[in-house]
Amino acid sequence: MHDPVPVIDLMLFYVEQGAICTQTYGDINESFYRSITSVYTDAVRLAATIDDPEIYEPFRPRFVAVFQGFANFGWGVYDYMVDVYYNDFPSEI
Repeated sequence: MHDPVPVIDLMLFYVEQGAICTQTYGDINESFYRSITSVYTDAVRLAATIDDPEIYEPFRPRFVAVFQGFANFGWGVYDYMVDVYYNDFPSEI
């Protein structure tokens, strides 16, 4: 199996850039947000497969910062990401 750490990092970078675009240009469109939430979900679920907290814990602040970056925008992205994060990510230590 591949090393999930760089994959999660790349996925989070993509979603972080999506948040920056949204903050810079305002609400975009549904297909943009579908792509962003899909990649975010995949990243969270991939991180949840890692058994070692020392590996997945450094990602926690980035996952939270990403959904907070969508807090003031439409399409329900913030609520969706919050649900994914708290339902699928390993519980807080």
